[in-house]
Amino acid sequence: EEGSGPLDLPTGLGNFLVVEHERGIRSLYAHMRPDTLDPQKTDLVKSDVIGIIGETGSSLGKHLHFEVVDREFHQLVNPIRLLPALTDTTAPSIGIVELRRDTITQRIETGDRIISGKWSLVLEVYDVSEYVSYFCPMAPYLVQVYLNGSKALAYVYESLEEHNGKLELVQSEGQTFDTLYLDDWLSSAGDITVPEGEVQIEEVASDYSGNESSRVISLFSTRE
Repeated sequence: EEGSGPLDLPTGLGNFLVVEHERGIRSLYAHMRPDTLDPQKTDLVKSDVIGIIGETGSSLGKHLHFEVVDREFHQLVNPIRLLPALTDTTAPSIGIVELRRDTITQRIETGDRIISGKWSLVLEVYDVSEYVSYFCPMAPYLVQVYLNGSKALAYVYESLEEHNGKLELVQSEGQTFDTLYLDDWLSSAGDITVPEGEVQIEEVASDYSGNESSRVISLFSTRE
């Protein structure tokens, strides 16, 4: 049934096909042209054409919605891990960087002065697809944050696992869509404790092909 649970079919797929594989693996292909699917076909071989990319359902343009579900481990797997390597020359983008505490939100740039102590770090990070003609921001593969040269935070988009009716990033315990994303592509990376004095915060974003972007922000911190 569409939309009944985190690992069930989402809504707005348009014309779609679900293929059941061994070991509880399911692959989903959606938004395909309506005249390309054969509803009577129940067995597939490697050479079969299962459909043609379209824009049916909730779609901003022609594209394929593809996802892989591991029902044995109750996970949504990042399909890039399973597909043949694609040419990818575009590194993720790192935009806004903010520190938030109580009612204070401070967008930071090199040279700023801040108050020491515990802050929530907010990042604008996304990767752009080279295979569609419109702006299509996607999640990167790995985001890491270094504070004065030491790794302080990291989260990886490798797979999602169902916990209590919600999907969490497997290697970033407790991070769900609602806790990670605050607005559009602003994400709550986690808490850091800023010491007094000169402070350097480095954000590094990588995609699965190894393209990497980094941004270093040098600040000066004082007591409140």
